[in-house]
Amino acid sequence: MIKSYWLAPGDLCLGADVIPAVYAELPEFREGGSLEQVTERMLAATEDAYRYELLVVDNGRLIGFACVLVDDDMHVGRCLTLQWQYVVPEHRGKIGGEFLRWLVKTGRKLGFQFVAYSHRVTHRHYAIKYRRLNHG
Repeated sequence: MIKSYWLAPGDLCLGADVIPAVYAELPEFREGGSLEQVTERMLAATEDAYRYELLVVDNGRLIGFACVLVDDDMHVGRCLTLQWQYVVPEHRGKIGGEFLRWLVKTGRKLGFQFVAYSHRVTHRHYAIKYRRLNHG
């Protein structure tokens, strides 16, 4: 179901099609400027890095996207981080769980001690979660 792609800085974001839905649904994004301004910021943050992009497509429609990259986190050091993700409302739950399982599996395979991801709690409130990976 999930297709993963390893991309280099300068490669175009494969999940850019979800940005208008993110902008329409989440008020904190609309507070950051116009759709064009927010799109430019999100793409710059995504396209300037080596990263994995995870896509879930259903009947030709992009229904889930995640951007995963290596981060030098101030709390746990070098870790694999799910930088941002979006799943269309009618497909939430299962796909988000699949993204997290992919993150953990890939983090273990690449030898990371930790993975990190954020979770939207409420408007303007995001929680960062860390998970220590067992390698045994």
